[in-house]
Amino acid sequence: EIKLRKKYWNMLEDAKGKVRVYARIRPLSKKEMERGDECKVELVDETSLALSMSFGGAGTPEERRVMPYDSCFGPNSTQLDIFEECQGMVLSCLDGYNACVFAYGQTGAGKTWTMSGNDEKRENWGLTRRFIEFLFSEIHDLEGTANVKVSCEFMEIYCNELRDMFYAMDNHGDSIAMKNKPKLDVKDLGKKGIIVKGVTEKIVSDSDEMMNLFNEANKYRVVTATAMNAESSRSHSVF
Repeated sequence: EIKLRKKYWNMLEDAKGKVRVYARIRPLSKKEMERGDECKVELVDETSLALSMSFGGAGTPEERRVMPYDSCFGPNSTQLDIFEECQGMVLSCLDGYNACVFAYGQTGAGKTWTMSGNDEKRENWGLTRRFIEFLFSEIHDLEGTANVKVSCEFMEIYCNELRDMFYAMDNHGDSIAMKNKPKLDVKDLGKKGIIVKGVTEKIVSDSDEMMNLFNEANKYRVVTATAMNAESSRSHSVF
């Protein structure tokens, strides 16, 4: 544990005030394998990927380009591998620094899987659940030395509209309340940071309560089937 702690603190010192970019290659889907598709991205080492394609468009020769990142993960990477690379951010939060994980990629790239996974097996847990569990284990270790209040907000951006997922969860059966839902307003308070005025805040006392809120509110996100994904998230969400 002391060795792990030292690793986290070194990571935090290195990462303070920085954006770190990680790349993860997902395995080919069953549909892609049936089609005979092949992966054009390869893991070179822990910090670089190689992409093979015609960068000049159709008819131009295929090139292989190596691209550097802070960390790279191949198709066989596990949910735990990703979490272990990111978990120092929880300690950073408890030290008073802002931290955020932003998952970026095209439809079907694996953003939802990396962030949420599923609850069937522990090995399939995504970053969100793992962060929540780790956060409360760290808070437990602070008992007697600090008082920690944990609250959460959950929003999605869909068709240029900011939607409050906790409001939708609490009022989904009330058509009048849903029709008259409060307009969310993004405010930049300078040194105090950015807030969303009017968003529902939920105070939580343990990891189960927080995870249950996340799972329940997630049911009201906008999803639909696409050619790339059977149940694609059609919005950008922030928890």
